[in-house]
Amino acid sequence: VQIELPSEEQAVQMLLSTAGMTADTSAPKEAVELVKFCNMLPLAISIAGQLVKDLELEAAEDWDGIVTLMKEEFADGSRKSVEDSVINTSLKSITGVHKDNVTSLFKCLALVPEDTIVPLDMLAMIFQAGCSTDEKPASRPRIIMIRRWLKVLIERSLVLGTVDRISLHDIVRDFTLSMYTKEELRQAHRRLINLTTFRRTRSWPACRRGTSTSSRAVST
Repeated sequence: VQIELPSEEQAVQMLLSTAGMTADTSAPKEAVELVKFCNMLPLAISIAGQLVKDLELEAAEDWDGIVTLMKEEFADGSRKSVEDSVINTSLKSITGVHKDNVTSLFKCLALVPEDTIVPLDMLAMIFQAGCSTDEKPASRPRIIMIRRWLKVLIERSLVLGTVDRISLHDIVRDFTLSMYTKEELRQAHRRLINLTTFRRTRSWPACRRGTSTSSRAVST
């Protein structure tokens, strides 16, 4: 099914709306340039709009700065599409003490299978597996921190849904996969399997002790 792209006017209104600007806000010419850079693609416009909102752009020169930033990102040859450029620019603009953890969590979402609802405790385990190396194991973050970092990604439209029921656009998921080499991804999956196996078997000795005690009681 072929879906029509929005018109230039609709795309600009979508950008301004996502950025939290009122409908009667006069759009700077840079806004038109930005949606054109996004190729009128709704996902790219949505992420760009959240970036505009986060940066609190007001003056025309501020708008010009964000367009220039995205063009530079696109022109450096490291990204293959406009969507990738917009996603990467949005990630780079994240600020605050949790910046590295938010970016790391986004990257670790590459380990989440497609069309799968993942509980928050499992996301914490995925974070641990994705951020660990054989030389430097990562610790597992608390659920409250996973929720906080997810909110940042959701606010930027990098992750869809709610904190308890997230989903990824296919383009975004492809981006997260590109953040790993094939070997890094293989190792991350191996560590995740080891962590989940350990969690499943951790209570097994207690179960065995309980069974053994029960058996002795019956035989007695």
